[in-house]
Amino acid sequence: MVCPFVTADEEEFYYGIQGSIESKLESFSRDINKNAAIFKLLLRLRQISVHPQVYIEALRREEAAEGFVYPRADWTGQATKFEAARGLLKDEGHKTIIICHFREEIDLMAAFIRDNELATDVFTYSGAETIKEREEAVAAATAGGAGTVIILQLQAGGVGINLQTFDRVIFLTPWWNAAMVDQAVGRAVRMGQKATVQVYHIMFEAEEKMSGIVIDRFMADKVDAKRSMLLNFWAGEETAKVKAKPLRQKKEETGSKAADEDPMTCT
Repeated sequence: MVCPFVTADEEEFYYGIQGSIESKLESFSRDINKNAAIFKLLLRLRQISVHPQVYIEALRREEAAEGFVYPRADWTGQATKFEAARGLLKDEGHKTIIICHFREEIDLMAAFIRDNELATDVFTYSGAETIKEREEAVAAATAGGAGTVIILQLQAGGVGINLQTFDRVIFLTPWWNAAMVDQAVGRAVRMGQKATVQVYHIMFEAEEKMSGIVIDRFMADKVDAKRSMLLNFWAGEETAKVKAKPLRQKKEETGSKAADEDPMTCT
């Protein structure tokens, strides 16, 4: 699901941070000892791509650890990916899994859904909860009817979670591990699943005029590369060419069902 920015403020904020980070990446690219710094910069791009407030909270923690105060106020405007999720959730009659990465992202999305009455029930499943709390959330979400949403932290949504009563999966966060992305979809695409599962990767529109890194595109390419590498290893090169379908292609055709469906663009 490919989305242009919904406000000029968010676009300006995103590309301002992106430009600053890209210049730092350029200076680090020839220094093998800067790998940790490069990873942190890519992490910051991922955070700002989800919601400006996720980035702001991360900078506040980073500055506080060094004895400083990050001066930016809380983000009170709209966020593109949340607005795209709003549009999907208004399509009633579904049970939805929203895949997130960051703790602030989960909290913001849960509050956004509740404040805007976009679901009948909202549950969260993350590393911040105890095993008992997670089990209770899964049980309650599974028993819930149409309009139920569970927000699942990608790293916590591991083996053994069965959410086959859900028929829609939404990814907000760009991720570079193909196996974890596929495993997350597998929470819903299980034996016993009778509905067609719709899968949406919400991504920023890749502006052709922008020469810098578009983090959604960058991360999607990493997922494709890893998936192709594994398929080449296990299935042989020719089989891999048939089976490997790029995430960027899926993005252009999304929301993919368990098989892909028509293209979608935010309006």
